[in-house]
Amino acid sequence: MCSLTNNSIGDEGGKSIAAVLPQSKITSLCLKSNSIEVEGGKAIALVLKDTQMTHFDFSFNRLRDGKDRSAVYALAAAMKECKQLKTLDVRGTKLDNAAEFVLEDAASVSLLTRRLGKLTT
Repeated sequence: MCSLTNNSIGDEGGKSIAAVLPQSKITSLCLKSNSIEVEGGKAIALVLKDTQMTHFDFSFNRLRDGKDRSAVYALAAAMKECKQLKTLDVRGTKLDNAAEFVLEDAASVSLLTRRLGKLTT
């Protein structure tokens, strides 16, 4: 388990993590409360399928900014492609109903246990 909780790494830190994740052997990553927003979240989501990650905690960051849901769509695509990912926590990531629907739909085609805002399974 690699935990970087509460380090305020922001989007640039998220992009840096995305750059090294595919080469790492990390299977569980906690990035809770790091001020990562859409660009950093999208960068991480785009490489998830190339990692060994089974557990990912992205809670209390920001996957959506206004109408920009590009990180949500990237994460949904990763959820469908990343067969080894078993748990995903995105509580407190400013999801609206449309974003929650996109992630719920993606999770329905995977074996993922997820925590989406107020929805817990």
